[in-house]
Amino acid sequence: MTHHRAVEILNSMAKGIMGFDETKLREASVYESLLEASKSGIAEFIIKLTQANPDLYWVFDENQRGIFSYAILYRRENIFNLINGLKGQGKVIISRTDIFGNNMLHLIGTSVPTAELDRKSGPALQMQRELQWFKVIIFSFFSNCSYIMPYTLRLII
Repeated sequence: MTHHRAVEILNSMAKGIMGFDETKLREASVYESLLEASKSGIAEFIIKLTQANPDLYWVFDENQRGIFSYAILYRRENIFNLINGLKGQGKVIISRTDIFGNNMLHLIGTSVPTAELDRKSGPALQMQRELQWFKVIIFSFFSNCSYIMPYTLRLII
């Protein structure tokens, strides 16, 4: 029953933000909420709000990191997979860089937050999961961009 009520509230929120401009979206903390949902892996929240306002896929924080950057940093595959539905826009999003000059490929190589590692048992399983995650992002990056995948990466994938 609680989930059903939460979905009703989310639907009401999505209807409410349909006519909002950027200023109202910021005042309502919609941008921060989307980024937090991305970090937490709450795809349903992101899907509902971006259906109401597709421009919300272009939400970025002060470091120029958006929904998909945080999906990579926090290893949220369910969020990152939303990029597949964006078609041409996905190419632009995936090739963006943050203020530190990092693109999506750079973010894969960053350390996973400790809380995320604690949920996985054993170093071997953690390493296996990280390698799988790397392959997903690499494949997505090169299939969505006009870059040619280096030969050594093709051997890994």
